[in-house]
Amino acid sequence: MRDPQKQIRALGRGLDIIENLAGSGRMSLAALRRGSGLSNATLLRILATLQARGWVRRSLVDAKYELTHETGMFLRNARHAHPLAEAASPTMRDLGDSGLPYPSDLAAVQKPGVIEIVETNRKKGPHAPVHAPYGVHPSMLFSAHGKAFIAFSDTATRDLHLTAIRRTGTREERLWLDSGQFDAAIAETRRVGYGVRAREYWVRGIEDLPEMGAIAMPIFSQGHVAATISVLWLEEHCSLAEIVQNGIPGILETAAAQIAANL
Repeated sequence: MRDPQKQIRALGRGLDIIENLAGSGRMSLAALRRGSGLSNATLLRILATLQARGWVRRSLVDAKYELTHETGMFLRNARHAHPLAEAASPTMRDLGDSGLPYPSDLAAVQKPGVIEIVETNRKKGPHAPVHAPYGVHPSMLFSAHGKAFIAFSDTATRDLHLTAIRRTGTREERLWLDSGQFDAAIAETRRVGYGVRAREYWVRGIEDLPEMGAIAMPIFSQGHVAATISVLWLEEHCSLAEIVQNGIPGILETAAAQIAANL
């Protein structure tokens, strides 16, 4: 007669992986191997099963694993994927596979006045010298993402962001708000339908020369801006006028609508 207390080894291994991800957040295969003591072959089989069942997801660019948003909510305090990243991943993967040479980032609001890159299909190469910027906080005033958020948000949400920026933003941001240039930039964003990254703006310590250009489209959910999606390019390779002439805003608008349909 079999021992009723005998443990299921494979299940235990799977739970070990979930516990590692819950405690550490996004992890590479090598980090999971060190944390679990399992071989790559065993890990990959377990991860494939967990992905198929919707417990774990794999990021588009750096191939790191993390718990899905639903799993993280089920486990309460566990670190997990941003729900918007999960909704956008299929579309962003398709953009990368479509032959479009320019990478894309997805941004979501972290708190008033602060947005965060939660997904990307940037792969380091000629059009993206900077690798995956997960967790970077673009300026809500100077970045394409920030302009799209503020321009297409309702008045109450916009005022909430601007009040926070006046209180905690950089000196350059506060000066730009007071100069009146920001109002003109937002009016232009509404006119063309997308935010345009300010020239000579970059996130110090993350991005360096050469200068990059970007446009970002809002992604709406229930009438509110839930996220923004961008296309980036090197200014030395092409200009904003060429991006527009090549129909990139239309491609980005279609992608934004597809993501919105998944929310």
